[in-house]
Amino acid sequence: LHADRIVIMPTWRPWEYNEARYDFKETKYYKMIERIIAAIPEAYHDRITVLVHPLFLDAVRGKDYPLKRFISTETKYDDVLKQTKVLITDYSSIAYDAFYRGSNVIFYWEEKEESLNNYGENTKLMLNEENAFGDICMNPKDLADCIVNNLKNGQDPVYKRNYQEIVAFHDGKNTERLIEQLKKDEIL
Repeated sequence: LHADRIVIMPTWRPWEYNEARYDFKETKYYKMIERIIAAIPEAYHDRITVLVHPLFLDAVRGKDYPLKRFISTETKYDDVLKQTKVLITDYSSIAYDAFYRGSNVIFYWEEKEESLNNYGENTKLMLNEENAFGDICMNPKDLADCIVNNLKNGQDPVYKRNYQEIVAFHDGKNTERLIEQLKKDEIL
């Protein structure tokens, strides 16, 4: 299977839940997705899939809106990741799964500080400018400048090294390890 999809999956912002239920198009979450899509060259728009949080999905289901053709409402994440060439996210943990499967990752950190403040003072990200395993874009122009490069090239060796320093295992046996640990802890 040839991976050619551009997948956009921002982290959910629970502080926008009520606003999303009232008018999801006015949330910063939706507006950020609009800016990301606008930064992607039009020639690649047929390859875009947006995966949104289930609570946001509840707000958009059955409605008409400009981004409707991009937002996947029925697709399973695992199926989409199998087809993903480039994942664009802010700091969603899905980045680890996508990179592990061979996708390039672009971290879109335009609203990172604001989001961290809203999550609370104890919130810390494992990723930073030194250890990120993908390009970091702070605005739509940055994103437009690096999207084509990420579509045309494989994973950068520097990003592979960064990923391997964060993720201890690379053998495809995480499920087996988890089951063994659950047995050891007498949960299973």
